[in-house]
Amino acid sequence: VTGFGKGDSVVCEITPNDGEDDGEPITSATLSIGNTAPTAPSIVIAPESPLTGDDLVVSVTAPSSDVDEDEVTYRYSWAVDGVDASLAAETVPSARTAKGETWTVTVTPNDGDDDGTAVTSNTVTIGNTAPVLASVTLGPGTAYETTTLTCVPGATSDADGDTVTTSFAWEVDGTPVTGATGNTLTGSDFNKGDSVTCVVTPNDGTTDGTAVTSNAVIINNSDPVLATVSLL
Repeated sequence: VTGFGKGDSVVCEITPNDGEDDGEPITSATLSIGNTAPTAPSIVIAPESPLTGDDLVVSVTAPSSDVDEDEVTYRYSWAVDGVDASLAAETVPSARTAKGETWTVTVTPNDGDDDGTAVTSNTVTIGNTAPVLASVTLGPGTAYETTTLTCVPGATSDADGDTVTTSFAWEVDGTPVTGATGNTLTGSDFNKGDSVTCVVTPNDGTTDGTAVTSNAVIINNSDPVLATVSLL
């Protein structure tokens, strides 16, 4: 029915007629047009696969509608692992989240008079962030076939606070050295003129971080050695 809106008072008057004359009209009771609550919105949390460094943001992908054409606002309530997080905002800062937590948000529309139907979002789980290795140094810089090369990883970091371990691999002229998994390499695996590098991979117990390749060390020529000399 059109012709009235929220807040109007509507009455109906009926007049009887017998085909010749009108009878006394009768007026109905007054009906006040009330407020219609807004519909539920569609919402989603992004990113869908967050890491500890990511903010969680809820977006209204399909807004609420309101037949009274009232302005609709939204109220937010976040929960972590099923417990109220006491956070009423569109965004959860990354500092509030930790690896393994599950987050949801409930959004309630309001038209200034009444709440509409609340809707709860998809669940997102904070994933593991891979560790980071700052650098790798291979030395000594001047090396010979008799030299033992040592691979030294730089500082490691992990956004989740996990313990970071490192694994080693070696390459000679770009070819992996089979079985070489320690932090040192001897001349049994390289020769004069070879270019040697080591590759270090950080791991936090769950995920490998990006492998880092060291500086290259070129194996120098060793001076010849004369064992004895005789004068005749």
